[in-house]
Amino acid sequence: MKVLFVCMGNICRSPMAEAMLRNELNNLNLSDQVTVDSAGTSSSQEGNGAHEGTIAKLVEHNIPTDGLISRPVSYLDFINSDLIIAMDDINVERLEKAAPASKKKNIVNFLSIVPGKETESVPDPWITGDFDETYDLVNLGMPYWIEQIKARIS
Repeated sequence: MKVLFVCMGNICRSPMAEAMLRNELNNLNLSDQVTVDSAGTSSSQEGNGAHEGTIAKLVEHNIPTDGLISRPVSYLDFINSDLIIAMDDINVERLEKAAPASKKKNIVNFLSIVPGKETESVPDPWITGDFDETYDLVNLGMPYWIEQIKARIS
C-alpha cells in the first residue's frame, strides 16, 4: 500500500504527517507493507528540506526526520498511491482537479476521518506560525489513519 500526504509547499504539514506515520508503522512492524511519502500542490519549495518548525516538533517527539525533501505532486503519484491525504480542502480541490477521474476517490482531507473534526482542516503553520497546533492535529488524526491502513492491508 502507498500513502501520500499533501499540503501546499510540502515543507510543514505533509512532511510532518509523513514522518509521524512512518514512525508509527515502524513501531507496529508494518513498514514493510506500507510506503509513506509526501508532496506539495505547489513546486515553490521543491528541493528544500522540511521547515525548521516541523523538524523541531518531530525531534521533540523523537520522530526521525530523514529524507523530508519537498517535491510537487506528480501524475505518477495519482496512479501509484492508494490513499492521498491532503491537509486541507484547498489542496483536496487542487488534487481533484489534477487527478485522473478513476483516482479521485483516493483523495481525502486529513481530518475527515476524525470524529467531530470531519469538516475541518489542519491549519498551515507557515501562515499561523503554530507548529504545536499542527502537530497536535496530526497526532489526533494519526490513530484513525493507522486503523484505516491496517484494515486495508489485512
